[in-house]
Amino acid sequence: MDIKNIITQTIEGLKEKASKDNSQGSEMDRNKKRAKMWVESLANNLKEAVDKDALMFYKGYEENKEQFGLTEYLHDILICTTEKLPSPGKGKELQTVKRVIWQIESELIASRDTRTLLTDFNKLTLGSAQNKLFVMSHAKNNSNKELLKFFEKPASFCSGNLYLAFIPHPGVWTTSKDKAEVYEYVSHWKTIDL
Repeated sequence: MDIKNIITQTIEGLKEKASKDNSQGSEMDRNKKRAKMWVESLANNLKEAVDKDALMFYKGYEENKEQFGLTEYLHDILICTTEKLPSPGKGKELQTVKRVIWQIESELIASRDTRTLLTDFNKLTLGSAQNKLFVMSHAKNNSNKELLKFFEKPASFCSGNLYLAFIPHPGVWTTSKDKAEVYEYVSHWKTIDL
C-alpha cells in the first residue's frame, strides 16, 4: 500500500471539491467543515486499500455505533479487525478489538500550536497499531523542517510503522499549489516519494 499516493489522491480530490463549493459561512466554519471532509475521505480511501472487512471509526461515522456505542474510537481515524465473543451471564455477543491496522491523528486547524500537535502525536505513541499517521497542515515560512526536527524525539518512542504528512491548510485548498509531503520514521524522518 502506498500511503503517499492515498494521501495525495485524497487531498487533490478535496481541493477540487472545495473549488466548486459556494456555501456561505465564516472562514472558521468552512475550514472545520473541510477538516471533517479530510478525515472522512482519508478514512474511506485508506479502508478501501487496507481491508474491506476491517471496521472503521471516526467522528460521525455511524456504521459501528450500535455495536460499540461510539463513532470515534480514541483516534481521529481507527481501522481495526475484531473478534466476536459472548459476554458472561446473558451471553450477548460482543466484539473485541483483535488487531489495530491504522491509528491516525489529524490536526489541521490549530497546526501551529506545538503543544496541541504534541498532544495529538502522543496519542499515536500510546496506541498499538501496526501503522500510525500524523497529519498536519504545511507550516508557514517553510518551517516544516523545524517541525520534523521537533518530532524526531517523540517519534523514537512510537512503535509500529510511523508516518507524518504535511498537507495544505483547509483555508487555502482552492488557491494553494502545495502538494502533500509524506515522511516515514526509520530512526529519522525519510521522505516518501511517489
